[in-house]
Amino acid sequence: MNTALHSAAAIQTPPPLPSRSQASAHHAQPPARLPDLFEQSEQCSPHLLFERAFDSWMQKQDSDKAVRRSTSRNMYAAIWGAFSAWCVSQDLELQALTPAELERYIGERSKLLKPTRADRAAAAASSATANSSSAAAGGQRSFAPRYAWRLLTLIDHVLQHHATTHHLPPNTCAQQVLRTKEEWRFANTPSFDRLPAYLEYDQAEVLICWLQATCSQHPHTESDGAQAPALPSAQTWIQARNRTSVALQLGSGLAPGEIRDLRLSDVLRCPTTGTALKLHVRAHSMSPAHEVPLAPWAVPLLENWIAIRQACGITASVLFPGTRGSNAWSKVSQFQAAQSTLIEAGMPEHALRGSFMLRHTFALRQVHAGVDGQRLAGWLGIVDLKRLRPYFSDISFGPQRPV
Repeated sequence: MNTALHSAAAIQTPPPLPSRSQASAHHAQPPARLPDLFEQSEQCSPHLLFERAFDSWMQKQDSDKAVRRSTSRNMYAAIWGAFSAWCVSQDLELQALTPAELERYIGERSKLLKPTRADRAAAAASSATANSSSAAAGGQRSFAPRYAWRLLTLIDHVLQHHATTHHLPPNTCAQQVLRTKEEWRFANTPSFDRLPAYLEYDQAEVLICWLQATCSQHPHTESDGAQAPALPSAQTWIQARNRTSVALQLGSGLAPGEIRDLRLSDVLRCPTTGTALKLHVRAHSMSPAHEVPLAPWAVPLLENWIAIRQACGITASVLFPGTRGSNAWSKVSQFQAAQSTLIEAGMPEHALRGSFMLRHTFALRQVHAGVDGQRLAGWLGIVDLKRLRPYFSDISFGPQRPV
């Protein structure tokens, strides 16, 4: 009994207090690693990092007064909330997101969206063609381009803000997806801000060299060239016409309609030397009449084409006739001629969408050569300077060398 009481008293007796020297020694040696409560909370809640990244970005928007309406705030919160919940369910990290994961999210998300009017119309057309009601009932849903643009733009803004505030390398996965999806990239952009396909600087240089090389080929004059095959060292008058028209689109920025409307008398020459210097472009559509200089490299091709016209007995008043005896070059024929010439020159597939691509390339070359907007607008026959904005945007085009 005494032993039990003695044991209980020993348990209840507190340990002796350390001396002052012992306490000082204890405080002088902190533990090897203090617990990081912030890190621990993130590990317990993977969703927390996504929430904090969005909240930090939203606070920045509030301080800059960039988001004024509560409806916009709620919309951003809803979009980010759905996206972050999916990321957490897939064990994805904010800073390690990839373009493939964003596209996978959009693909899965589109299955949950309500079919749009366009989706229902396409499903109805498919049902009528296949004579089946199942196609209309399970109409394929699409991710609205504008919603995709809004989602990817929000993700990009949050990621860039997160990288800046935490001194991390930027994650450009959303930008990469937008670059590959033209329909999404321009979904919320005015039409005059869109820049369709164009040739890169080096690609344009290759095309110019190829056009110059073909200029020295002697033409066949005994046929239209449609039936007789052209020799490797020669070109038909049709080939010479097509190549010269492409050269003027790239070297003077002419639109397809302006190419077809050019007259032989529209070639303006130097009074002293007689060399072709400019082209008089007639009023076309919303473009007023104007003059545009010829690129020096395009002058020999134009002179060569005029000589070929004479040798072939072409007397049409238009500079580029459709046939020997016709004054008209149809839209379809001119478009196909430009495409076939680009294919022959080995241009990439994206350059074959239309001959307007050459006009855009001309404008970019002038901008990167230092031509101001007012002068470029005069050469292109553009009245509304807003239409020049795409050419002056931040496009990685090439070295700033003159045309």
